[in-house]
Amino acid sequence: MEIRNGKVILRDFVDTDIEDRIHWETVETEWQLWDAPWEYEQDEKPFDPEQYRSKMLERLSREKDECRLRSGFQICIDNPDRTHIGWCNAYRIDHQYNYTKDGVHCAIGIDIPPLNARRCGYATAAWKLFIEYLIESPRILVTSVVSKRRHMVLKNCQNSLQLLVPIQTCAILFWGWMNWHE
Repeated sequence: MEIRNGKVILRDFVDTDIEDRIHWETVETEWQLWDAPWEYEQDEKPFDPEQYRSKMLERLSREKDECRLRSGFQICIDNPDRTHIGWCNAYRIDHQYNYTKDGVHCAIGIDIPPLNARRCGYATAAWKLFIEYLIESPRILVTSVVSKRRHMVLKNCQNSLQLLVPIQTCAILFWGWMNWHE
């Protein structure tokens, strides 16, 4: 899948992205100081390029449903070279805003590792495009609509939100979504 807005392209991960990510994890690493620095603490396993390459090639070889809701995209500049500059994704967090696979909230992250691609409006353009993708998705969205002190699960059906069931918690910021699959 690929979506664009004239500034950036959000697209699925492809095999050529593997070497970019290895470069960003091992050479151009400044971004790790501010993006989830706890992932790079001493207790964590060091990044293994060969293990990463193998894992991603295996993941790419699996058949995927093209209609699935994506939890993330790779970010490319919308230029003739389609320059790959990073990624955006959504992930679950707990009530203290810590990453967890079982989190009840959703956060969105954007990473632009190349220094020369920062402060050019690419992250903002990617964020807007990702949010538009989530809003237009015919899947379940979670938003902070409050009624009787309960948050509601809403379904986006052809640009109108329909109430499905009340829930006790919701996504932080503006939106999130439930039941995404990679």
